Amino acid sequence: MESTISGLEDQIRRHINRARTQFVLLQNSQSWNQLCSSLDVIGDTELCFEAYEDSHPPPTDGATYLLVYGVLQALVLQQDAVRHMAEALEIPFAPDPLLQEIREVRNSSIGHPTKRNRGGARSHFVSRISMSKNGFQLMTVHPDHAPGEFKWVDIPALISGQRTQLRVIVAQVVSALDARDQEHRAMFKDTKLVDAFPAVLDYYFQKVFESTHGGKPVEYGGLHVKLIQETVERFKSALHDRAGRGAYDAVEYHIGLVEYPLEELAGYFRSPRPSRLNERDAYIFASFAQEQMQQLREMAVEIDSDYEANGCDI
Repeated sequence: MESTISGLEDQIRRHINRARTQFVLLQNSQSWNQLCSSLDVIGDTELCFEAYEDSHPPPTDGATYLLVYGVLQALVLQQDAVRHMAEALEIPFAPDPLLQEIREVRNSSIGHPTKRNRGGARSHFVSRISMSKNGFQLMTVHPDHAPGEFKWVDIPALISGQRTQLRVIVAQVVSALDARDQEHRAMFKDTKLVDAFPAVLDYYFQKVFESTHGGKPVEYGGLHVKLIQETVERFKSALHDRAGRGAYDAVEYHIGLVEYPLEELAGYFRSPRPSRLNERDAYIFASFAQEQMQQLREMAVEIDSDYEANGCDI
């Protein structure tokens, strides 16, 4: 699997866009929005660093400042995005001290250079003559007339160091999501959604069709409609146990489509004369219900297949 930050970001997106995972995350819209925004910023800042690495030395001092300011700000943005991504997923975030050092460099040089009170009042100066695409000299002075402190800021080293540390953290997020999926899979490893559909389902419909035109007693048709309705309920229960109600909108749409004609057929066979359906209506309703049940069975097979292939449900 791709181990760059961008590659790991793609893995996280695949995780959270699976139906069950997305359904759970969407129960908290604030966390979902925070997660999506964080992933966007992680990807955007990687584009920023790639552009920096591919760029030529700026032609003027102003262009150099603009490039350096942008890169240093992007470093902090990316750190915040990774931290907020982990927070939204409720995964612990333990940054390496190097990341805090990078934040300090940004804050001292282009964040709050004129007056910083943390650790005592200080002012910071970027040496313009030293400024280049690759870095600059940063001078720090204190109010007690102590000698100034000088530090060379190596921008490519900052980017490389941050990427190394954040790759570890983002990889841990991917591993945590993998573990959650594996745990969920283990809970249902012996349960297949398709098992809710009996092998004799077509036989049930055959008896329903026979009952619509008088080939079998109405009680016979009603019995087999009830068996089909029980199949729908078993499938619904298994689906909700696995993913939660509302996780599979397309599947639940088809469940809704089949429930109505089955209920009408049940009423028809309970008392054919007062029913709104005639013999032809009942046959058409039964035909539609059979098509929908086949569609649901195919969906169950697809979900089971994707679940086994991905280690989790889609």
